[in-house]
Formats: sequence, C-alpha cells, structure tokens
Amino acid sequence: MQPAHSIAGRIIADLPGSPPIDHIALAVRDTGDSLRLYVDVLGLTADPQEVVPSENLKVTFLNGPNIRLEILEPLPGDSAVARFLDKRGEGLHHVCFVVQNIVDTLEALESAGYQLVDRQPRPGRHGEILAFVHPKSTNGVMIELYERRSPAQRGAAGGSASDGTVESTFHGVGGLTTGDDR
Repeated sequence: MQPAHSIAGRIIADLPGSPPIDHIALAVRDTGDSLRLYVDVLGLTADPQEVVPSENLKVTFLNGPNIRLEILEPLPGDSAVARFLDKRGEGLHHVCFVVQNIVDTLEALESAGYQLVDRQPRPGRHGEILAFVHPKSTNGVMIELYERRSPAQRGAAGGSASDGTVESTFHGVGGLTTGDDR
C-alpha cells in the first residue's frame, strides 16, 4: 500500500500553467439565487447555462481571477443532484482536481483503499477524461479527477451540442448510482 503523501504528489505535480484545482461544484436549488450572489455581488462572470439531459441537470460555470465554480441545479424529476440536495441540502458537491495521469491516479487511490465511483476514466464534454472518488472514503467530499487532453488525444470524445444541451457524458456531475448520493 502506498503512503498517502505520494498520492497527493501525483494529483498536483508537474502541471505547468495549470492550477491543481479546476473547479469547485455547488449543488443549488435555484441558479438565479447563486448568480445574484456570485455574479451581481462578488463580480464573477457566468458562462452560458447548459442543460444536461442525461443527468437531468442545469449547469453554469462561474469564473473569477482565482476561482472557477460550477453551479449544479437539478431539473424537475429524479437525478443524482436532486437526491444530494434532499439528503444534504445546498452546498459543496465536489472538488475537481486536475491530474497529469488519471489512470495512475485512480490506481494509486484504489490501492490506498479509497472507494472509486469510476474505476476507469470516462470522456467529458470537451474531450477531457474524468473520474470520481466516492465521498464515503474522502471525508464526505466527492472528488473529481480531471485529465486535460490534447486535440489529438481527444478523438471522438464528444462535446457540447450547439443548442446548449450536453449529450450523454458530462464533465462535472459524477452520477452516483450507488444509492448514496452524498
């Protein structure tokens, strides 16, 4: 079993020009309320909202000089984020770390005893690959691992639809299907 400090080194090491945390995701009941605080009062800028039909979710990224927030609002009906809100209320949903090699990071986390939501990375909406670590094993905070890929590496990894919807795989939510949407 690897010591915990070597796992952290893999997550944040050698990422020139890239912060180790890509974003922090917040689960909310009303995106408008969040925009009033983070955009109108605190001055962050909002990317266009996207609807993710496969997750029954509305997503808005907010950007500032030293921060990127992902606002997750469930659409009517069942979804992982709706269950999260019912169980835990509004607040922190996950922290997304940029990693250099997601496969190695997943192997290191699993060998150190951490519970993975995704044993293998999956494609995200902009060609990146991502995976989630279950909050039961990470002090109650879900962790997203995110590996950026070059256009050559992306291939047919997917992307956003021109109508503002995002198909099947989505960067940022980690639909927990374990029945425990912590």
